[in-house]
Amino acid sequence: MNYRLLYQWEKEIATELPCLNSWQAANVALFSLGVIEAGKCQQQEVAYKVATGERVESCMRRWRRFQANEG
Repeated sequence: MNYRLLYQWEKEIATELPCLNSWQAANVALFSLGVIEAGKCQQQEVAYKVATGERVESCMRRWRRFQANEG
């Protein structure tokens, strides 16, 4: 995972989507960059590409909570 690119992408998302708070922008950036790196959009495949400091299951669970958030 290219962290420099991730941080730049997160900043771009936060700028273009000001309605997102910082953790929401971080999740969108991480998932979207993971989709590009994985070449697939299934959560498990994306999580395998981006979960470097955490378990794949933890990464997937965080995205499920984010998607379920209605606020």
